[in-house]
Amino acid sequence: MTIQEMYAMLYQSMKYMMWQAEKINRLEEQMNQLLERMEQWMEQSGGTKIDRIEYHFDQLKIDTLAGTLNIGMTPNGGSQIEDLYIDQQKQQDEMEMQQEDPLFAAVSGKISTYLEEEAFEQIMMQENQYGCALSQEQRKAVIEDIRRQLPARIRHYMHSPDSEEDEICNKVIRDIETAIHTYMKRTFGKSP
Repeated sequence: MTIQEMYAMLYQSMKYMMWQAEKINRLEEQMNQLLERMEQWMEQSGGTKIDRIEYHFDQLKIDTLAGTLNIGMTPNGGSQIEDLYIDQQKQQDEMEMQQEDPLFAAVSGKISTYLEEEAFEQIMMQENQYGCALSQEQRKAVIEDIRRQLPARIRHYMHSPDSEEDEICNKVIRDIETAIHTYMKRTFGKSP
């Protein structure tokens, strides 16, 4: 390669670099113009402002619904997430207590009979008062949720000063009726 060829290549490279520099300058100018336009538009429009978002849950269609229904019968609110988890040992202790304590067994038996015979009627009575209808599965879910909470509720009243069988039964039944009423009120959102 001769010196002249090298100068020619160097001249072409320099010319190409100058063309690239000019193109970069033009692109920077265009970008600055676009930024200025965007800033002007933002100043004129004042940006996007959202005043209020309204949710219409009554317009949602739910095909399937699964989970645990808590209608508020647990003593002391049961607000901790840890309260929702019961380990195997606690369940075994509860079963042993049911078998060993005759008062607990008697109250539990009466309340189970109430749930099987009268709780569905109580739910249907509340449905009539609220002018709504639950499906049979929803009624069963409410009853089963109450049934799961019964041992804790019965123990709660067994530790109170007037822990006679009939008194405990009356208090638990009152709590069941209150829980059903509260559930219906929260679900349908109006008082009868």
